[in-house]
Amino acid sequence: MLITPRNIVAWGMQADYLYAVLQVAVGESVKSSQRIQSLYSFTSTITGTLLGLVVYKVRRLKMFILFGVCVWPIALGLMVRYRGGESSYAGVIAGQVLLGFAGGFFTYPTQASVQAETKHERGSEVSSSERSGRQLKRRFTASSQTWPW
Repeated sequence: MLITPRNIVAWGMQADYLYAVLQVAVGESVKSSQRIQSLYSFTSTITGTLLGLVVYKVRRLKMFILFGVCVWPIALGLMVRYRGGESSYAGVIAGQVLLGFAGGFFTYPTQASVQAETKHERGSEVSSSERSGRQLKRRFTASSQTWPW
């Protein structure tokens, strides 16, 4: 749970400004910028679904969560490396796909782990608390991004 706030803040920082960066710094069209911005969600959903089938057989989550946590900074590094210029197109796409891949290995297994460790009577409370915490952190990130402006 200590890694989740870092994950939310890091994802929120890149997600909120990605569209503007693609439009201004990379020179992408509106359609292309929208598609590139949605790559994270697409990739994390596909990865999370396929990973669920693997976890069903393996019955372990910790190694997948740690793998996702380790891949996350690499993906963010790609996003920083390819943050502007005409040649940044492929690097931004690779960064978004890798970020989605890491998110599929981190976000969904973390939610499953929290739910698995909770007693049945407390399941809805813990799940809603975890999701509410994510939303609060997301809102904090959004408000802290506008503060310097």
